[in-house]
Amino acid sequence: MDALLSSGCNDDARLAFHAEGAGNAEFVLRYAPRAGRRAAALGARREAAAQYEPALRFVPETDIRTRAELLYNQATAYCDVHDIGTFANCLLAERAGVFEKLGRWDDCLSITHTMLEERSLSPANRMQPLCYQAKVMARRRQDGFWPHLDEAMDLALGLDEPEWLSFVGLARVEAYWLEGRLDAARAELDRVRDVSAGVVVLSRGWIALWTRRLTGIAEPIDLEPFASQIAGDGAHAAELWDRLARTTTRAHPQGLTRREQEILQLLSEGESNEEIAGSLFISVRTVEHHVSAILGKLGATTRKGAANEALKLGLTHSDRVSVLGAPKSR
Repeated sequence: MDALLSSGCNDDARLAFHAEGAGNAEFVLRYAPRAGRRAAALGARREAAAQYEPALRFVPETDIRTRAELLYNQATAYCDVHDIGTFANCLLAERAGVFEKLGRWDDCLSITHTMLEERSLSPANRMQPLCYQAKVMARRRQDGFWPHLDEAMDLALGLDEPEWLSFVGLARVEAYWLEGRLDAARAELDRVRDVSAGVVVLSRGWIALWTRRLTGIAEPIDLEPFASQIAGDGAHAAELWDRLARTTTRAHPQGLTRREQEILQLLSEGESNEEIAGSLFISVRTVEHHVSAILGKLGATTRKGAANEALKLGLTHSDRVSVLGAPKSR
């Protein structure tokens, strides 16, 4: 690795490959994403997807934003390779929604303009950029956002699904509220509540929040940070939102990632690397890297030793472990 760097090598893919072999996480995360972006720019989507895979193995699970960015890029490349443009549009719309929530409004509008003006979209994929663009325009006191919201509602009515009707309805509630048209906002909220009655929709937290904001009624909800926000504890809600943005899963007692724990369980059940790869839909090479990491973290030199150590530490399900005999049937 040092020889490559000192020679002035600027081949990101080559540098990422050798960094991966050396187990150098810093250099893998520096060069693999760059190699992926370069491959994508050249239209080599399969190569791009392959480059993001090692980066995902090395990025800390606590670094949510980096992982999300890598997953998005890998998924987009996968969609391009397999010619599934509808799902690529879903990913792009979700990305616009993330930027809208993060306050990166220019980035959000850049995506929504591209989607609405340059792409052929299904009704569901068109509703999202219409609403995200309209909300940003309304927040900036720009004219012309109501036609977007009206078109989105027409599309939602055509699908007649509670999830989409509530999604578009809530965007309209906010627009009315920003204009100071509180009666119209309450009427729109009533319609959202009617269509989502008895249905668990993803936006239920926002429905409860707007109910509190527009009517003063704090309905009980077990979904944080909404519960604290509705109860009037804005400081605690802000703390929870911030914690949500920075926290993933609870630390593993042996430092294993979620994927390594999955592989440890299958390894303990007697599955070979090839069988594990088939079970988890990943490559054999990826399994090999994870197994090496597991052995190191458990201080074991063999698969059997790792399985025994895992059983002793209570890291695997004992009723499904087969470390002494043949693999157990599943």
